[in-house]
Amino acid sequence: MNFFKTLFGGKEETAEERDLKKRENDFDVLKVDGIQAMRIGRFQYAVACLRKAVEIKEEKEAHEYLVSALIRNDDREGAEEQLENLENIYPEEIKYVVNRANVLYELEEYERAEQECNKAIEKDSSLAIPFYVLAQIYMARDDASKAEDFANKAVQNNQDLLDALQIRAEAKIKNEKPKEAEEDIDILIQREYNLDESMMLKAKVMEMIGRPTEAINYYNNVVQQNPFMRKAYADMAVLYVKMNETEKAKKVIDECIDQNGVSADILIARAILNEAFGKSQEAKDDRDKAAKILQEDEEIEDIDIERQINEQYNSINPFQ
Repeated sequence: MNFFKTLFGGKEETAEERDLKKRENDFDVLKVDGIQAMRIGRFQYAVACLRKAVEIKEEKEAHEYLVSALIRNDDREGAEEQLENLENIYPEEIKYVVNRANVLYELEEYERAEQECNKAIEKDSSLAIPFYVLAQIYMARDDASKAEDFANKAVQNNQDLLDALQIRAEAKIKNEKPKEAEEDIDILIQREYNLDESMMLKAKVMEMIGRPTEAINYYNNVVQQNPFMRKAYADMAVLYVKMNETEKAKKVIDECIDQNGVSADILIARAILNEAFGKSQEAKDDRDKAAKILQEDEEIEDIDIERQINEQYNSINPFQ
């Protein structure tokens, strides 16, 4: 073969060229396999393929697919690391800053997430997502006033960002502005956005403005559409206790437990009902069980579960 290449003026392929061709071929195969694996839900395999691909060649598209695969494989730490790499390689691409901010928020790395949001806003203050992420951060920090301010900016920049409208409604409820919150919630319901959560917010507003019967109707609408929404049962039961309709509260709690088993929310509601019946020990037992469930769900050793359960209990207990 080499003789004929020389005879007809062909150039013999060097070992370096052969290696380059092999690497290019390996990259193409790994990238295609990774993308196809993602499409059929094999995210762990997709991550393995795409990691190998970007080790062979730093290509933007392959790297972006790797980030998506890591997120879908529930590896947000890995996704954040890859987004940091992309941010360093392509500093002009603001989308990596925004996406990294969102991932850091999901990791509860609030300070770092805030830094990324501010970095994105410095680059382009007309974006909505960084302000929305900041609103989420400040809601998580229990600063509803700042959360509302950032949600306002997000909505101003993009009125179709209904996530921001929802968090603004939540912030307004915490800021004791039920009428203003209702305006946002009505838009969400009209546009059938996240309908279960939107109707839960509407029910809470109805409670706040002294229309408990309408609140009950909204809670009932939620459980009829989604019988697995335990919090709707729990909030409805607590509202019945506040209305001195304890038998209805008991019926709602029993129905929820029969349908869905126990949860922290429904146990707290039952604790409040037991307090109404003067059953202090039963109420304490339910709070203890709720705390245990929260501990198991959190899977975080240093969280103060006892404080959390007491705050949640006291925030909705009508007898304190």
